[in-house]
Amino acid sequence: MMKEFLKKKENVIYIIILAVVLLISVGQIFSDDSIKKESEKNIKQETAFLEEKEEQRKDLLEQKLAKIISNIQGIEEADVLVTYKGSEKIVPAYETKEENKIEENVTQNVKEKNIAYEEDEKGRKKVIVESSLEKEVEGVIVCAKGNIDAGLKSEIIKAVATVTNVATNKVKIFNK
Repeated sequence: MMKEFLKKKENVIYIIILAVVLLISVGQIFSDDSIKKESEKNIKQETAFLEEKEEQRKDLLEQKLAKIISNIQGIEEADVLVTYKGSEKIVPAYETKEENKIEENVTQNVKEKNIAYEEDEKGRKKVIVESSLEKEVEGVIVCAKGNIDAGLKSEIIKAVATVTNVATNKVKIFNK
């Protein structure tokens, strides 16, 4: 009778150990998934924030160009449209871990590359952005009101080309 009791007790202990191992494994799997989902969510939020910032930058460039052109002698007022090609690219920073593993007398150099994060004051992870490549200006249209002759158009085109780093043939001036 004592042997049966000890066997049952031993079986219960094995079951408890197995349950603990399973719980830890399941917790680790869900933890990895939640971290991955959170990082994807953070990247999407960061991208949306940077896209909004890019749109504001684009509007600001148009407003500044319009203001500068309006200040040129002979121009009463100006509107500017800047077009872009491509899209802004966000390059996240990566953390690289290198590890030498020895298996069966063979040394392997294993590299693991993960997106780098920083935590904000609320404990949320935020992707560290290594660089952000802005959209490239494709062309500029200026509609200006005033006494605009060919020489003034040429000067406006040169000014816009200088600010936007676009070829002069991609800048068009129209009378308002």
